[in-house]
Amino acid sequence: MVKKNQPIKQPERPKRSEEAIIAQDGFEVILGGKTFEIAPLVIRDAREWRKAYAEATGKLFGVVAETMKESGDFEPVYKRLLTEMPEATIELFFQYAKDLDREEIEGIASEQELGVAFLVLVDFALPLSKSLARAMGRTSQ
Repeated sequence: MVKKNQPIKQPERPKRSEEAIIAQDGFEVILGGKTFEIAPLVIRDAREWRKAYAEATGKLFGVVAETMKESGDFEPVYKRLLTEMPEATIELFFQYAKDLDREEIEGIASEQELGVAFLVLVDFALPLSKSLARAMGRTSQ
Protein backbone atom coordinates (compact mmCIF):
# COMPACT_ATOMS: atom_id res chain seq x y z
CA MET A 1 0.00 0.00 0.00
CA VAL A 2 1.31 3.43 -0.93
CA LYS A 3 1.31 5.94 1.89
CA LYS A 4 0.24 9.50 1.29
CA ASN A 5 2.97 11.71 -0.17
CA GLN A 6 5.23 8.69 -0.81
CA PRO A 7 6.62 8.30 -4.33
CA ILE A 8 5.62 5.16 -6.19
CA LYS A 9 8.66 2.96 -6.71
CA GLN A 10 9.11 1.94 -10.33
CA PRO A 11 9.91 -1.73 -10.90
CA GLU A 12 13.41 -2.31 -12.23
CA ARG A 13 13.62 -2.95 -15.95
CA PRO A 14 15.07 -6.41 -16.59
CA LYS A 15 18.53 -6.65 -18.13
CA ARG A 16 19.20 -8.97 -21.09
CA SER A 17 22.42 -10.94 -21.20
CA GLU A 18 24.86 -10.41 -24.04
CA GLU A 19 24.23 -14.02 -25.12
CA ALA A 20 20.46 -13.40 -25.33
CA ILE A 21 21.02 -10.29 -27.42
CA ILE A 22 23.39 -12.06 -29.83
CA ALA A 23 21.11 -15.11 -30.13
CA GLN A 24 18.12 -12.86 -30.87
CA ASP A 25 16.19 -14.44 -28.02
CA GLY A 26 12.93 -12.82 -27.05
CA PHE A 27 12.48 -11.01 -23.78
CA GLU A 28 10.32 -11.33 -20.71
CA VAL A 29 7.96 -8.83 -19.14
CA ILE A 30 5.92 -9.01 -15.98
CA LEU A 31 2.25 -8.15 -16.28
CA GLY A 32 -0.29 -8.80 -13.55
CA GLY A 33 2.46 -10.46 -11.54
CA LYS A 34 2.94 -13.08 -14.27
CA THR A 35 5.94 -13.45 -16.56
CA PHE A 36 5.28 -13.37 -20.29
CA GLU A 37 7.76 -14.08 -23.09
CA ILE A 38 7.70 -11.81 -26.13
CA ALA A 39 9.29 -13.16 -29.29
CA PRO A 40 11.17 -10.89 -31.69
CA LEU A 41 9.30 -9.99 -34.86
CA VAL A 42 10.56 -11.04 -38.26
CA ILE A 43 12.07 -8.24 -40.34
CA ARG A 44 8.91 -7.47 -42.34
CA ASP A 45 6.70 -7.27 -39.22
CA ALA A 46 9.34 -5.32 -37.30
CA ARG A 47 9.48 -2.79 -40.15
CA GLU A 48 5.69 -2.33 -40.01
CA TRP A 49 5.79 -1.98 -36.22
CA ARG A 50 8.49 0.71 -36.43
CA LYS A 51 6.33 2.62 -38.90
CA ALA A 52 3.34 2.39 -36.52
CA TYR A 53 5.56 3.49 -33.61
CA ALA A 54 6.90 6.48 -35.57
CA GLU A 55 3.38 7.45 -36.65
CA ALA A 56 1.96 7.22 -33.12
CA THR A 57 4.79 9.14 -31.49
CA GLY A 58 4.75 11.69 -34.31
CA LYS A 59 1.04 12.29 -33.70
CA LEU A 60 1.69 12.86 -30.00
CA PHE A 61 4.46 15.36 -30.74
CA GLY A 62 2.09 17.00 -33.21
CA VAL A 63 -0.58 17.28 -30.50
CA VAL A 64 1.89 19.06 -28.24
CA ALA A 65 3.06 21.45 -30.96
CA GLU A 66 -0.45 22.17 -32.27
CA THR A 67 -2.01 22.76 -28.87
CA MET A 68 0.85 24.94 -27.65
CA LYS A 69 0.72 26.98 -30.85
CA GLU A 70 -3.05 27.49 -30.59
CA SER A 71 -3.28 28.40 -26.94
CA GLY A 72 0.22 28.62 -25.49
CA ASP A 73 -1.28 26.81 -22.52
CA PHE A 74 0.11 23.48 -21.38
CA GLU A 75 -3.09 22.29 -19.63
CA PRO A 76 -4.89 21.19 -22.84
CA VAL A 77 -1.69 19.43 -23.97
CA TYR A 78 -1.46 17.62 -20.68
CA LYS A 79 -5.10 16.51 -20.83
CA ARG A 80 -4.74 15.19 -24.39
CA LEU A 81 -1.53 13.35 -23.55
CA LEU A 82 -3.14 11.75 -20.51
CA THR A 83 -5.98 10.39 -22.63
CA GLU A 84 -4.17 9.60 -25.88
CA MET A 85 -0.75 8.38 -24.75
CA PRO A 86 -1.90 5.37 -22.68
CA GLU A 87 -4.12 4.11 -25.49
CA ALA A 88 -1.38 4.57 -28.10
CA THR A 89 1.08 2.73 -25.85
CA ILE A 90 -1.32 -0.16 -25.29
CA GLU A 91 -2.01 -0.47 -29.02
CA LEU A 92 1.68 -0.43 -29.91
CA PHE A 93 2.52 -2.95 -27.20
CA PHE A 94 -0.01 -5.49 -28.45
CA GLN A 95 0.87 -4.87 -32.09
CA TYR A 96 4.38 -6.06 -31.25
CA ALA A 97 3.44 -8.70 -28.67
CA LYS A 98 0.76 -10.19 -30.89
CA ASP A 99 1.10 -13.68 -29.41
CA LEU A 100 0.01 -12.51 -25.96
CA ASP A 101 -3.60 -12.76 -24.83
CA ARG A 102 -4.60 -9.10 -24.75
CA GLU A 103 -7.92 -9.72 -23.00
CA GLU A 104 -6.22 -11.66 -20.20
CA ILE A 105 -3.47 -9.08 -19.74
CA GLU A 106 -5.83 -6.09 -19.73
CA GLY A 107 -7.77 -7.88 -16.98
CA ILE A 108 -4.77 -8.50 -14.70
CA ALA A 109 -2.06 -5.91 -15.42
CA SER A 110 -1.72 -2.36 -14.17
CA GLU A 111 -0.87 0.59 -16.40
CA GLN A 112 2.40 0.93 -14.48
CA GLU A 113 3.38 -2.65 -15.36
CA LEU A 114 2.46 -2.11 -18.99
CA GLY A 115 4.46 1.13 -19.03
CA VAL A 116 7.59 -0.66 -17.81
CA ALA A 117 6.94 -3.55 -20.25
CA PHE A 118 6.57 -1.04 -23.08
CA LEU A 119 9.93 0.57 -22.25
CA VAL A 120 11.56 -2.88 -22.32
CA LEU A 121 9.85 -3.57 -25.66
CA VAL A 122 11.05 -0.28 -27.18
CA ASP A 123 14.62 -0.96 -25.99
CA PHE A 124 14.39 -4.37 -27.66
CA ALA A 125 12.56 -3.33 -30.83
CA LEU A 126 14.64 -0.21 -31.56
CA PRO A 127 18.22 -1.25 -30.79
CA LEU A 128 19.69 1.20 -33.29
CA SER A 129 18.03 4.19 -31.65
CA LYS A 130 20.65 4.25 -28.88
CA SER A 131 23.51 3.98 -31.36
CA LEU A 132 21.98 6.66 -33.56
CA ALA A 133 21.50 9.00 -30.60
CA ARG A 134 25.15 8.51 -29.56
CA ALA A 135 26.38 9.06 -33.11
CA MET A 136 24.29 12.22 -33.49
CA GLY A 137 25.63 13.48 -30.18
CA ARG A 138 29.18 13.02 -31.42
CA THR A 139 28.56 14.86 -34.69
CA SER A 140 26.94 17.84 -32.98
CA GLN A 141 29.95 18.47 -30.74
